[in-house]
Amino acid sequence: HHLIGKWHYEVYNLNFAERAAVNLLFGGLPTADINKAVSFFQKAISLNPTYLLYYVDAAKALHQIKKDTAAIELLNKMMAMKPTTQDDKNYIIEAKELIKKWS
Repeated sequence: HHLIGKWHYEVYNLNFAERAAVNLLFGGLPTADINKAVSFFQKAISLNPTYLLYYVDAAKALHQIKKDTAAIELLNKMMAMKPTTQDDKNYIIEAKELIKKWS
């Protein structure tokens, strides 16, 4: 679910030049939907609520659709959790920076 959400998020955020290159080289891409990205990230969180990366990516997608309050709440919830992977400390640092930026 996270991977599909990430695909929707990344394709949605391609700039004009990247979209033109994809169209030229590959004939285009299916339409990405940022709301689907949010839904897939939320499903990933529900399936594995201790994996902090899912929270960061979900918050970024929420920010993209102007739901900063929900994004910040999600990041605050994530930061209250205990790190379980080697990368979690970096996700916590990123979350703090995003909260500062969006507040």
